Amino acid sequence: MTKNNRGGLIAGIIVLFLIAASLGVFLVFAIGHFGGFNFGGFSLGESDHLALEKEFELDNVNLISSDSDTANIHISKSTDGAEKVKVHILAEEKVKVSAEKNDSSIDIYAKEECHFICFGQKKSTIDIVLPENYEGDFKIKSDAGDIDIDDFEKASLELDADAGNNKIGKLKAIAANVDTGKVEIKGAENINVEIDAGDLRINECTNKLYVKNDTGNVEIDNLSIKEDSTVIVDVGNIKINNVGDVRVDVDKSVGNSSVNGGNPKADVNLTVKADVGNIDIR
Repeated sequence: MTKNNRGGLIAGIIVLFLIAASLGVFLVFAIGHFGGFNFGGFSLGESDHLALEKEFELDNVNLISSDSDTANIHISKSTDGAEKVKVHILAEEKVKVSAEKNDSSIDIYAKEECHFICFGQKKSTIDIVLPENYEGDFKIKSDAGDIDIDDFEKASLELDADAGNNKIGKLKAIAANVDTGKVEIKGAENINVEIDAGDLRINECTNKLYVKNDTGNVEIDNLSIKEDSTVIVDVGNIKINNVGDVRVDVDKSVGNSSVNGGNPKADVNLTVKADVGNIDIR
């Protein structure tokens, strides 16, 4: 073996040792701080085991929060006229679930207690039912799972979702941060959505809009905004129908653009930017 070959071999061994040491440190840190690794996104079907069923008086409640790892979440309007919040969770026994009222909030939790490496679980289901006149906030943190929310026109939503499709009804305000998944929004006065990868469709926004989509298409049906707004897509197409009485400012790098709507003399400005993709505004 030549000197050069021996030197390359030694260097390779050192690199492999450093990688192994780094992984070891990471494993110790992860197990010590987070209890291990949960690959819950690889679902093994849906659980049919009733893990929790509770109801709470709606009086003085202004926040309903949910924190889950692998769960589909449904928030729907009640039909019985009762001023109550009903929580129904289907989950496997190894999933820790809770729903508690703390002062003015109802806090819901559903996560598997993972102590080392967890390669999947049956997906949980969280059903939340309450009157449509609810005027508070929804705060949802989801690692994996689909989210479906009815119309609650007096309520606001703060959504942090890692993976899953999201169907959101008509609310007062929406702030959503989605890593991967499709987002459909029926409407709101104020909408702020950031997506890493996934398509976005909005039916209506009536006051202020901010959209940032790294990879995916954006389609908006109706705009009647009253404040300056922005739509940015890194890679993907932008289509806006019925843009309304706004001044449209288009910025594109690669792709075609067509602007057949808007008002150059309007007081409200809509900035539309696409790095790679087509822009169609009507």
